[in-house]
Parts: sequence; structure tokens; C-alpha cells
Amino acid sequence: SCLEAEKGRIETGEGGLKALWLEEPEYTFEMAMTCDGCANAARRVLGKLGDKVTVDKIDVGTKQVVVTTDLPASDILEALKKTGKEIKQLQ
Repeated sequence: SCLEAEKGRIETGEGGLKALWLEEPEYTFEMAMTCDGCANAARRVLGKLGDKVTVDKIDVGTKQVVVTTDLPASDILEALKKTGKEIKQLQ
């Protein structure tokens, strides 16, 4: 779930004030990529989501797409399906 994927930390600043940062969850998908064209297709569809998604890694060799986002994993999965490639979420 999203809550399990979110990581947070609390730090004490000057005057004992505490600030909470929630880190965006990272998701890993397996995509049936065989070439750089496949990787570029993944970049293209993820790019359409704008600055809501950071592409951390697209690796044709391991067939993995890793992104960091506040969006639900299902949104990323649906976007990647638009490439026409087989895709599944690993984490």
C-alpha cells in the first residue's frame, strides 16, 4: 500500500522545532523491453505525467523501470501499458 511505501523522518531544528518530511514512494516495474526504443517509449509516456513523476532508472538489461512519485502505482502502471509492452509491478 502507499502508506507502507512512504518513508518519513523527523528532525529537530533550532529551538526544538520539529519538521516532518515524507519521502515520495519508489516503485519498480518489470517491462518487456528489448531495445532502447522500448526504453524511450517508457520515458515518453512517463514524461506525459509531468513533474509528478521522477524516472530514477530505465534498464533494458534487467527490464526494470524505477520511478519516484506521489501518484498511485496504478497510475504509473496504466501509463506504462500505453507502450503496448507487457508490464507488471515488482514493488
